[in-house]
Amino acid sequence: MASAVDALRLSMSYLEEVEQRFDELDSGDGSLAQQLSRTLDLAKKQIELAEQLDPNVAIEEYNLPEARLKYHYWRAGLKSSAFKDNAGAIEHLSSALAIDESFAPTHFMLAQCYAASGRKSDALVHARRAVELDSENMEYRKSLDRLENVSGAALQLGTFRGSWKVLLVLAGLTLLFTIGGFGSGQALFGIVCLLVGGGVTYAYWRWKHR
Repeated sequence: MASAVDALRLSMSYLEEVEQRFDELDSGDGSLAQQLSRTLDLAKKQIELAEQLDPNVAIEEYNLPEARLKYHYWRAGLKSSAFKDNAGAIEHLSSALAIDESFAPTHFMLAQCYAASGRKSDALVHARRAVELDSENMEYRKSLDRLENVSGAALQLGTFRGSWKVLLVLAGLTLLFTIGGFGSGQALFGIVCLLVGGGVTYAYWRWKHR
């Protein structure tokens, strides 16, 4: 029967595997993302087993809180980088912060996720905290500097992942039919075109905005 120490060691090994191979995701290999996701599932299973067997288990400087933190951190990284799920990443990063608020990489990744979602004020809070915790990290400092020098509107536009051509066509047709309706004396038709066309245009913007 596995002991709590065995389970914790195994979880640590799984998490180290994810960390070592994470940068390979830049190659766009979708199968690797799925593989790392399954590895994280296995890590989580071992963490839960270790906690069930001995909630206070620890190996040298490695313990259950650290294992849970790293699980949430790498799960967030995978969701954000490979699956473009910033909302899911933010949820896991919030769980990581609840375990240890002083882990600078968590704040840095949160800043990136909030920035990618167009939420500049939230991004700035965590970018500043990351620099506060690790002021010698130039990557953190550059990220903060960029955020402080970009407008909220530019950040919102930068997170649009749809087709500008489609968006402009939708907006143009809405304007055309609305003006045509009012111009021909059919005010009700013009109002309907404005509401429906505007709604479709906005829905497309929100769908392709992350």
